[in-house]
Amino acid sequence: MKTSFLITFMVLLFCWACDKDDNSPCPKQNPAETKIALSFVSADTFTTRAFGTNQATTAEKTVKSAKLFIFRTGNKIFEKYLTNSELSVLSTQPLIFTVPGLIPSTSYDYYMIINNGDVTAANLTALQALTQNDIASYNGTWSSVNDASTTPNRSGGFVMTGNTSATTSADLTQTQNVSITVKRITAKVDVNTVIDNTVFGSGNKYTGTLAIDSAIISKTQSTSSLLLGTPPTTAGTLTLAKQISNIATPNSNFQNRFYLFENGALNTGNRVTLTLYGTYTNNGTSNPVVYPVELTGSTTGAIVRNGAYTVTANIKGLSGTSVSVTVTLSDWETIVNQNANLGT
Repeated sequence: MKTSFLITFMVLLFCWACDKDDNSPCPKQNPAETKIALSFVSADTFTTRAFGTNQATTAEKTVKSAKLFIFRTGNKIFEKYLTNSELSVLSTQPLIFTVPGLIPSTSYDYYMIINNGDVTAANLTALQALTQNDIASYNGTWSSVNDASTTPNRSGGFVMTGNTSATTSADLTQTQNVSITVKRITAKVDVNTVIDNTVFGSGNKYTGTLAIDSAIISKTQSTSSLLLGTPPTTAGTLTLAKQISNIATPNSNFQNRFYLFENGALNTGNRVTLTLYGTYTNNGTSNPVVYPVELTGSTTGAIVRNGAYTVTANIKGLSGTSVSVTVTLSDWETIVNQNANLGT
């Protein structure tokens, strides 16, 4: 079942564009009602958050900060940073604030930045130029990233962004409806490692047992644009910290979870690489084994923001070539839908 947040903006706008020297008719004015009513509605109705699904965990959908920008032809005409007290009541009551200076029948660009603090930008070009370089902070031990975790590793939460353009009506005393879909800037990779027990164990080809100890992700991107743009098409240089694997079933099934920045299509040999580290034990003797696997991502090696990847690695032998890998991509969910109703 999908999990989503709905943020609804109801904006009451006053036509400040009319002045005394303009002979054109001006809509009815009521400066006292030039306000925005911002409502936050939680629509979380799921009952499970199973590993390997695209449903969001509590940590992944936590909203700790939010900032709204409104631009006209690239020029900033309004910004609003929500305080902690404002965020705390968004799910129960509207937040009221004013937006001065909007012009009838005019196109505006609306940008929402969630969980990136009080981000600053002098204009749209400056906002589009902002980057992120803290992907390591999203990752951690299995206990800190699994479905039961309620607190994101990144102290500010998962960054989400989105934008839309909308044209105001001729009468700004009427409600203007604007919808913004906001998505996380990271991708999620769930790794499910399955030991083929028709190959390992007593009476089989390999009579010993195999356990997966840990996993790492390498050749991933260390930076990302804040807003959706053109993902890099060169191999990444970052190796994330090794994560101890969760033992779902001893000598049979192991789990890991990583968060990555996006990248575009990459050629074989330059793609994001998953490396599994295991121990093969036979007659009391233990030996390390390593299984490196390139991730196909969206078939071309691309890793898309807000994409949820389930990597199933079936291990059928003691060399890195004896791994059968499938990668499944699904939308991580449209986590936040924001509706701005301007001009009641």
